[in-house]
Amino acid sequence: MNFPTNPVAIGDTREVLDVGLRWLYETEQRPGAMDHHHGTRSPVVAGMRIFTFTPVGYAGLPVIVYDVARPVFDDSNGMLINPLGGHDERVWLISVINDLGRKTAISWNGDGITGSIGLGEPAHPTLRAAISLYAQGCPTRKCPMRRSTLCSKHQWFTPGNAQMRYPKWPDLLDPGPRPELVDAYVAGWKVAG
Repeated sequence: MNFPTNPVAIGDTREVLDVGLRWLYETEQRPGAMDHHHGTRSPVVAGMRIFTFTPVGYAGLPVIVYDVARPVFDDSNGMLINPLGGHDERVWLISVINDLGRKTAISWNGDGITGSIGLGEPAHPTLRAAISLYAQGCPTRKCPMRRSTLCSKHQWFTPGNAQMRYPKWPDLLDPGPRPELVDAYVAGWKVAG
């Protein structure tokens, strides 16, 4: 099994995934709630990762996108110093998601700044309805942008978005861009024999 050895990264990542998955699958949204299709983002985890929970993505199913929170590049060659953990990180994240009781269907990227994991079950029906309501766009008659999500003239999004129930993220200590944490996090990915 591939896993990170940094205990802060293990605990905080698991907690953020748990909160995000509960939002996707267990949080009932109020009638009239509306949210854009990009979903919601976690706080920075262990100074290194940000997770985005997208309710409707690949094949109409939720996607978890994980990103390097603060990319660090080598000044001499422009190469990324703190990339994602590639296959090892992806396999570990999938195992945590599965341990939390959720199925995964597909994963992609994860070797540079961003990676994605497609989940195997649809999000909560009320969350999907909130996304669908957003996709219908501005409902104002005689609006040249009617049925477009790009209308900024009418306040069609704000009232529905105010009805959304978003995750209550844990209070994570974000140590900021400390080189020793970057080194410890990157060195923490290993393959157990």
